[in-house]
Amino acid sequence: MAVVQARIAILEDSRGKVLVILPEQQLLHLALLNHSYQRALKAAQVGQVKKIFVPTLVRQAQFMDKLLSLPLILDHALKDADVLAIYEPISGLRFELERSRLTHAQVFRFALTPHQIDSRLPTQDDEQAILLAVDRFTSLRIKERLADTLEIPPLPLTAQKIIMLSSNQEAGANELVPLVEADPSLAAQVISWASSPYYAAPGRVQSVKDAIVRVLGFDLVMNLALGLALNKTLKVPADVPQGVDSYWTQAVCCATAMEALVKVMPPARRPSAGMSYLAGLLHNFGYLVLAHVFPPHFSLINRYLECNLNLASHYVEKQVLGVTREQVGAWLLQCWQLPEEVWTGMRHMHNSDYRGSHQEYAHLLNLALSLLREQGIGHVPGESTDEVLFELLGLEPELCRDAIRHLLDEREQLNLIAERLSLSA
Repeated sequence: MAVVQARIAILEDSRGKVLVILPEQQLLHLALLNHSYQRALKAAQVGQVKKIFVPTLVRQAQFMDKLLSLPLILDHALKDADVLAIYEPISGLRFELERSRLTHAQVFRFALTPHQIDSRLPTQDDEQAILLAVDRFTSLRIKERLADTLEIPPLPLTAQKIIMLSSNQEAGANELVPLVEADPSLAAQVISWASSPYYAAPGRVQSVKDAIVRVLGFDLVMNLALGLALNKTLKVPADVPQGVDSYWTQAVCCATAMEALVKVMPPARRPSAGMSYLAGLLHNFGYLVLAHVFPPHFSLINRYLECNLNLASHYVEKQVLGVTREQVGAWLLQCWQLPEEVWTGMRHMHNSDYRGSHQEYAHLLNLALSLLREQGIGHVPGESTDEVLFELLGLEPELCRDAIRHLLDEREQLNLIAERLSLSA
């Protein structure tokens, strides 16, 4: 008896809900499905899905009868399976369905394997890939320089000054304080960050200098200020996918996770703590760039992400645009002349096979995001941690997992920091 791994999604439109079942690790091609089914389906609300897939109900025959009374669409790849081992990514539930119970299903081809997505894209460097995507999806005139074509905002003045300061080996708090204080919003955010119970500073943090000298330290504040200045350059879009943590929640959790992992690394192998923190804070910056460069198609990306919550976002972005957030984000940070450690880490953070310059930042980002996912934070909840990363970074797996669990004991405080940042951005 053939048991095939599959996943289930609930889609809906004005005519009602529909069940969709496809191979677990394949992408639900929403446009292809809607064309075949002659509907305008999109992912059902996350709250509704959670109310349907309740652990105590899934094993009950009455529940399954009611669920399977909905219209059902099956991907062609599953038509000959005897038993489907079903995964529902929002609730995380797994259960089995016999194919004989799905005789009323309509069968279409609408799922794509990761190989099919990758193979349709020509081999090219990042700038060529971005140019091709811009040419396909916007009316912008392609100029000789991609930076001119996209009309990206210039690097903020505060960020320029911080980058210049970082190259001064003699710089300290006396040089950084007036720079941060010159931007009232940035100064308020740094003080708020240092005042958070997460850092447990004794007494009240009364100034930027106090935040630097007594609580956070020069290196962390410099990179924190740089990350906040850059993140304010492009607006977080109002249209975001359901079922995914907010932009600022992801940024804050990843930055603090990077900080925690660096602390448990062997001293001789530790990269810069401040640079690691900055890489974590900016790891998802490419998402903002996609919203800026591809506004007409950004909503479509989000609808695909909602239907494919168990897949890494770069598969959705490759399919819809032909370019990923990591490519455009790293390209822009490189254009802005940010440290190579940061944009290299961003560009290769999903590739545990990457062996190149500053690979430790890419591997740390990969590991931080994976360990956060193990605790239910971030995209792709079903994706497992690549254990090779621990060896590459000289880390003890349990020590790392303990550090992340301890970090998330303060989740409420991290959420508060993220909320403040979202309001001031």
